[in-house]
This record gives sequence, structure tokens and C-alpha cells, in this order.
Amino acid sequence: MAEIVKKEHQHTENCSCGHDHEHEHEHKGGYCPCGHDAVDGGVGHDRAMGRIFFAILGGLLTVNSFLLEWALPGQEFASRMSALFGAFILAMPIIMTAIKDLINGKVYMNELVALAILAALASADFQTAGIIAFFLLLTIIIYELLVHVRQTRVSQTIKGIIILLLATWLSDVLGMRTIHALLAWMINAGPVLLIVLFQSEIRRILEELGNNSVFDGTGRIAQEGNTELIIDEMILALEHMARRKVGALIVIENKIRLNDVIATGTHVDGLISQPLIENIFEPNTPLHDGAVVVRGDRVIAAACLLRLSDTTGVGRDLGTRHRAGLGVSEISDAKVFIVSEETGIISMAEGGRLVRHLDEASLRQILHGIYDTQDSDARMPLLHFRQRRKSAHDEQQADKKA
Repeated sequence: MAEIVKKEHQHTENCSCGHDHEHEHEHKGGYCPCGHDAVDGGVGHDRAMGRIFFAILGGLLTVNSFLLEWALPGQEFASRMSALFGAFILAMPIIMTAIKDLINGKVYMNELVALAILAALASADFQTAGIIAFFLLLTIIIYELLVHVRQTRVSQTIKGIIILLLATWLSDVLGMRTIHALLAWMINAGPVLLIVLFQSEIRRILEELGNNSVFDGTGRIAQEGNTELIIDEMILALEHMARRKVGALIVIENKIRLNDVIATGTHVDGLISQPLIENIFEPNTPLHDGAVVVRGDRVIAAACLLRLSDTTGVGRDLGTRHRAGLGVSEISDAKVFIVSEETGIISMAEGGRLVRHLDEASLRQILHGIYDTQDSDARMPLLHFRQRRKSAHDEQQADKKA
């Protein structure tokens, strides 16, 4: 069972706080009624982005139905169609999750909301169905935003802004003109200061928008070898190093190229295999200190340098290797596998979050999620090329017969 590390509060084995150190909150079935995402194959981030997309698109269609109803009273069909499509888009992820929960024998909040949505749809009240689904998705998004804020320095900054506003108000009430003028100037310059403070977060948001753009036709780099063989070799290497407590840091590149990271290391360009990975991280070897970057089915570089995460609240029991893994996951869409040389625990960093205590089943599921998607994305251009070539060949044959 994978353990989601809560950055705002870390525990050691001898902690006397009384909390469960292994896993404070267990998640099953991909979604938990508390609003957490079970990090299942590294898809938690994708689900969050999917919810935002569904909420925006479905919400716009639902609002559009009200606008059409108000502006064009005689066009009831257009208003109902807009409400229907909006309700369908908003309700689809909720109903699908509810079905999965029922199949697993679980009854959560999703099932009750899905029942209310289905009742509204059955009575042809599409606007009500859309509103119910929209507010549930909005609640989940707000919850995830608050969790993310608590895990980063944004929470401290918000507290500082509140204190600054209170100090400005008090200085005005008490007639402290000089201090009030200084604080007022800081507030006026606030937008620029926030951009400077959160430049890394802003860059990450823009990168995520680019990665999730519907106009992005670039596929991931697919492997030339057999997917199962690659996954088996990777799992064998990780588990063997974990048993021997050999520290490792493996970065699997996704859509965002890590050429700047690769440039800091030693070029390898070798096919993924258990002996290659273990030899790289073997203590006292020239390439063991640093990260390995994997692109598709090849180890591109070793001994690469990574920026450390500047997120506050990372546990003291997590060393530089874990901070480096979190750092590269914060500025890219890469998935980073980390083996602790102290405990032998296998972890994965993705999107600035750390998942610990990965076993063979979890590793296999995560790696399949990576390589199956890469393989399917890379095959699409080749499939289209073959279809175009076949069509051209058929046209030539038809011309010859004519």
C-alpha cells in the first residue's frame, strides 16, 4: 500500500504524537469521499486537471442555458440542449466514480450525489442536474486547492498578506501616517512582489496548461523494446537496490524534455536493464552520485544534477535525494523513483507530491501507466502515416485501372 506523505506534518518511528505513522488515511478505488486522490499509478494530478476542465466546460454550458432562456424565451430547445450537454459533462465523472465505488462494494458521497443527478435527469430538469454536479466538482476542486496551499509556501504568504492588511488598517485608525504610507506602498506594489515570490509556481501552472492543451499534438517518446520487459527490468532493479539499501534516483521523462538536466550529467544512451541501472548506482562508482534520466526505453544520462525542492514542511527524515526528486517533479511532468539508502523504502515523486512504500504491484501499475500511454501516443502518427500512404497507393491503383 502506497503512503501519501503529508508535508505539513512528518513523523518518525519514535514520534510521541500518537498518530498512525504508516498511513493516516487509507484511499482505495481511486477516489476517497474525503476528497483526496488515491495516487494510483500517478494519475492523481491528471484527475485534478480533468475535474477543472469538466467543471469549466460544463459550468459554461449550464450558465449558457440560463442566458438563452432569458435572452431568447422562444428558443426553449437551444436552452434545454445546452443544459443537457452541460449536465452530462459535469455529471459524467461523478457517475463513473459512483459506479466504480458500487462495483467495489463501497458507498460514499458520490453515490448520493449521483442518485440526485440521475433523478433530476429523469425528470428532464437538466439545469438542476448541472447545478448539483457543478457544485460537487467545485467543492472537490476547492478542497484540493486548500490542500495544495497548505503543502506549499503559499499558506505562509497568505498569512503574511492578512497581517499586512490588518497592520495597514490599524495604522490608519491610530493615525500613524508614516507607517500607513509605507504599508500602503507595499500593498500597491503587491502584485509585482507576488509575481517575484511565486515565479516558480506561475511557471509550473503555465507548463501544466501547455501539457494539457487540447491543441498539443506532440506525443511522448515511445520505447522500441517490449513494454513488459522494460517494466520488469525496472522493477527488478528498484527492488534489488531497496533490499540492499542502495540509494537511487531515477527520473522518467514525460512530455517536458529535460535537456537542461541531461546536460549536467554524463551521456549514457543505453537500453534499460537491471544490470545497467544497478551498476550506475553502485556505491563508489563514478556515476552513482546524482540522478539517472530515462527517456522511453533508454537511460539517456547519469550523474545528473537536480534542483532541490523549496517547498516548506518536507520531513526531516527525508534527505537530499528525496528533495531533489520533489524539485524536478515540481517543474516538469516527470515521474521520479527514489530508493532510500537508509531505509530501503521505494518512493515516487510527481507534481511536487511524494508517494512512499511502493511495492511490486504499485510499481508495475505506475510504470504501465507511463509506458502504455507513451506507446499509444507514439503509435498514432505512424498509424496516420500508414493510412495516408495506403490511401495514396489506392488512388494510384485506381488511376492505372482507369
